Amino acid sequence: MTLAEVKAMKGITIGHLNICSLSPKSDDIRYTLLESHLDILCLSETWLTDVTSSGPLIQNGFSLLRQDRCLGYRSRGGGLLTFV
Repeated sequence: MTLAEVKAMKGITIGHLNICSLSPKSDDIRYTLLESHLDILCLSETWLTDVTSSGPLIQNGFSLLRQDRCLGYRSRGGGLLTFV
């Protein structure tokens, strides 16, 4: 799904969670996507890096948009992931 298609939608439901590290919570996120009937779920503070594969994150019926954290000097936290 493209950004233009998302903007054209009406009556969409959007959720946001600040999850403070996605890795130990992936089962909870999977359950949330299945049970909440959200069209879009935004996650902040995923702590994912560019070495993390998107494969295990993919959920049926959802596309992923990622902005991984930077690993610069004194870098902590960060990272965004959106399921559309």
